Amino acid sequence: MGIRITELADLDSDLVRQEDELLAEMLQEDNPSINAKQGVFRDYLGYYGGVLGAKNQTEADRLRRSQSLREVLLDPTLADAETVDNISSNYRVARREGGFAAGDITVVVSALEALTIATGTFFETQGQQFTTRQVFTAKVDSAAVISENDRVLTPVGDGTYSFQISVVSAAEGSGGNIKKGTYFAVLPVPTNYVKAFAAEDFVGGNDAETNQDLVERYSEGMAAKAFSGRENMIAAVRSEEEFLGIVADSIIGMGDQEMQRDQHSIFPGSLGGRVDWYIRTQPLYRKYGEKKAAVLVEKTSDGYGIWQLTFDRDDYPGMYDAEIKPDTGEDFLGSFEITEDIRAADLSPLASGDGFLPDIVTGLEATFSRFQSVILKFKDSLTTTGSLDLGSTATYDITVRAMPLLAELQEYALRRRVRNVMGDALIKAPVPCFLSLTFTIELKPGQASPDTDAIALALADLVNYYGFAGRLPASKLSDVIHDHLEAGTGLSAIDMFGRILKPSGLSRYVRSTEVLEIPDEPLEMSTRRTVALLLDPSDVTISVVTADILEI
Repeated sequence: MGIRITELADLDSDLVRQEDELLAEMLQEDNPSINAKQGVFRDYLGYYGGVLGAKNQTEADRLRRSQSLREVLLDPTLADAETVDNISSNYRVARREGGFAAGDITVVVSALEALTIATGTFFETQGQQFTTRQVFTAKVDSAAVISENDRVLTPVGDGTYSFQISVVSAAEGSGGNIKKGTYFAVLPVPTNYVKAFAAEDFVGGNDAETNQDLVERYSEGMAAKAFSGRENMIAAVRSEEEFLGIVADSIIGMGDQEMQRDQHSIFPGSLGGRVDWYIRTQPLYRKYGEKKAAVLVEKTSDGYGIWQLTFDRDDYPGMYDAEIKPDTGEDFLGSFEITEDIRAADLSPLASGDGFLPDIVTGLEATFSRFQSVILKFKDSLTTTGSLDLGSTATYDITVRAMPLLAELQEYALRRRVRNVMGDALIKAPVPCFLSLTFTIELKPGQASPDTDAIALALADLVNYYGFAGRLPASKLSDVIHDHLEAGTGLSAIDMFGRILKPSGLSRYVRSTEVLEIPDEPLEMSTRRTVALLLDPSDVTISVVTADILEI
């Protein structure tokens, strides 16, 4: 809205009338020889004098209110951005600018021939444009690679070849955070071009902060930025530019039932000095894609085998899980079955820092942290192993889900001038509850079908910004759905189904049509304080039917 009145129609009509009447009385008293009560003078000069008086009064009132924190909290739209920024500076809070999304694209070509993707090549999808900011050259073999932007053409398996390049969104905003597997149109079209798709989830696209968002962070600005109290700790992290997008956090400390790391002493009870800090760095996990070699570790009686994938702690810090498919270049429905999920702790010194590490004893304590290593065993139901030896390798198409920035957050928390001198803070991704929703929308005869994609996105926004609530009422979901429906449209019960991937590697399933509640299992570090609900819009299943209503 701002301070200035830009449309006279926005003025309060009662205020205009009062100013008009006051001006007429003052003019009549000042000069009794003129008729200030009626006629042309009153209808035009007097009336518009009242309009301008009302305008000045309104703007003065807005200016006065915009200088009050209380008034801005009640209505952040009353002040322009500059005024709110000035108030915010008193609380050591600065407005966050928008960010540009970035990620890798896989380009597939039909021939094993060198080619170049020029700087400024455009890739477009879903109304979003992305561009290359450097030249990428695809080479026929690795011996020809001479720079960091050279890529090697890799056989896909169907007679085509692929390579990856990096792109950045042309405009800032969250709309650029497109999902892994999204297809692009490209201009100019490369030689032998077949297709291009996102090799991973794009991240970094942020909308510029609104007045409302800025005002809500005043408490962070006023808090001392130190590893002490909970408010102070999140204020310290969010003061760093790269961590501005943190969505929610939950700090487990001394006396909390989930805390196990402060009980390593021979003496019973908790000794303190340890913090497990669960941080949701973005609304949804990020998907990463790669080709990875697995090792045959067991032959099964049906002629197939158990294969093993190993992920070091630096591959995908804090990773959740992986979807494993054959590397054939063809579409494959589903994924191979994970038969064993083994989490361990890797406490070798970090490349950065002074050698100080959090106190971690077990793999359970390290799970979903920067110090986690993962071994996944899976059954390949396509590859016969009769002619293979144990230890043989094969390449698979892997999609990993992980919460980004875990390594960067942990390295920040370990800085000598940041960490608490009385203990350590172990940064963890939230324990995930992968949620899916199913419901039916019932239309009256003749009603238009609603935009189900918009409904799915709105539901995902609600869930993914819900924080560590520990429970999700179906009524909140229902409110969001009805916002997208015409009056009188019916809605079935909402089936909420969640899979909690516990730090032990086991899964716990929860389901409800009323209130989905996270069970407390503190010995496995899986409770309402540590579990976050994660909803991908693609996991929202909506059926739309037309009701068969009998005439009465």
